[in-house]
Amino acid sequence: FSTGKPILFTAHSELDAERDASVLEELLAKWHHRDLSHFKECSYEPNPFSSRMEFVDPFPTATTKNSGGIHVVRPNHSVFVLR
Repeated sequence: FSTGKPILFTAHSELDAERDASVLEELLAKWHHRDLSHFKECSYEPNPFSSRMEFVDPFPTATTKNSGGIHVVRPNHSVFVLR
């Protein structure tokens, strides 16, 4: 983060993107000298270059277990650039 260069993040599903964003918010909050306005304005967007292959997540979380569903992932499903 200290270089100031853009960083590309990808997520494998909407759930993955939500979890990643939560962790990034906590991490960036520790960097008091960094302007967080760009981060708050950005969010994960669908990645037009993502893989079209889908996989069932072999490590279901409490969220997916409680909903009774399965967690389907696609490599690089969505993208976020931190500037």
